[in-house]
Amino acid sequence: MWKIKKIISKGDYLYALVPDHPSATKNGYVLLHRVLMENHLGRVLNSNEIVHHKDHNKKNNSIRNLEILDCSTHSRLHGLENGILMALFRCPICGRVFEREKRNTHLVKPSKYNCTCCSSKCRGRLYAQLQHHGVTHTLEAAISVNLLTVYKKYRKTTPRKLSYKRFRRGYTQPTCNGENIVQTTTLVLLMVTEM
Repeated sequence: MWKIKKIISKGDYLYALVPDHPSATKNGYVLLHRVLMENHLGRVLNSNEIVHHKDHNKKNNSIRNLEILDCSTHSRLHGLENGILMALFRCPICGRVFEREKRNTHLVKPSKYNCTCCSSKCRGRLYAQLQHHGVTHTLEAAISVNLLTVYKKYRKTTPRKLSYKRFRRGYTQPTCNGENIVQTTTLVLLMVTEM
């Protein structure tokens, strides 16, 4: 489909010289892994399709190492691997310890008083105190110990699905060692995790 005239290495990726490609730069270069996947599929990739390197080696462009993902799946995959940057805070108003994603705090989005409150109610009380009394010594001390720590939080790769099973009187349920358990209550809901 696409004839590659030349391959160059720039940064982490390899680029192919394909001047006729619709996604080519003004110099005629396209990411090599996209060209190879398009040639393999026999069609042009959509703008929302990402070619992912399974082994995370961006220069290993064999077809067995490449897969097509949509943007959200690709972002979720790398988010699970890299973790989410979290921050642990102590609220300057109520003293409650809470965690937030770092991107949703004053560390990334600067605020006027450089602190993050646990709720909008506490934030409103903070601003009210600051308007009425200004920055007092006790409030300044509470704001100074607002941030406790920053860490990475990793999510499980496969979320567990929950289902409910009913048991009736006299119903036997085999256990892992082969014994049978007789359910004596009339109706019990048992939470079972499915893999």
